[in-house]
Amino acid sequence: MHHLTSTTLALFLLSLLKSAIAWSDPYGPIASGYFSIVMSSAVDINLGTQSATIYGENQEPSSYSLNCPSYWNALDSWLPWVVSVHTSEQFCELINADNLWIAYANQWLNIPTDTRCGPVEEDNFYTKYRCIIAINP
Repeated sequence: MHHLTSTTLALFLLSLLKSAIAWSDPYGPIASGYFSIVMSSAVDINLGTQSATIYGENQEPSSYSLNCPSYWNALDSWLPWVVSVHTSEQFCELINADNLWIAYANQWLNIPTDTRCGPVEEDNFYTKYRCIIAINP
């Protein structure tokens, strides 16, 4: 019978953790096979509007202007499907993320309630919301 020492077990668990965390966006680690999208309710100085940025493993970040309010924004990128972001009056007026949605492939994300999304940066003037989505669902 083979017994694992605590050191061997710890090294094994560390290797599993490292393989699960393949890369990071500015807000934390992400597993391989996923991308992140960050929506900012603050007006981006370079874009002049609210914005979304798509991050991917070994990909340059892609930033997009978001039309406000209540418009579908098609974000064409390196991904196999188009990411569509629906802005809302509440988001555009810096109130909350109600009616802020993402459609990607066969997935529909309601930003305030979907467990794949959450606020990553907040202050009195804006909030950034981050979602982590499977590239090939």
